[in-house]
Amino acid sequence: MRALDFSLGSLAEYWESPFRGDTNMPHIQITLLQGRTTDQKRKLVTRITDAMVEECNARREAVTVAIVEVPREDFASGGTLIADKK
Repeated sequence: MRALDFSLGSLAEYWESPFRGDTNMPHIQITLLQGRTTDQKRKLVTRITDAMVEECNARREAVTVAIVEVPREDFASGGTLIADKK
């Protein structure tokens, strides 16, 4: 069920949004260790968006991608912080 708690400004933005009506819009979240350049992230989100359009028939403007960057001290693998791995 969609919340109906809109201010007038957000209601106008909603109707102008390319996401309006896309209740199943694809949203991809990528978690990466910090250190990638803006150009690398730009290329990554472009290729992921292209794949969603080509393979899942998603509308390009409906695909959203979030990159979450994590410091090496805040990510672990196999019970060991990445910062502690050699």
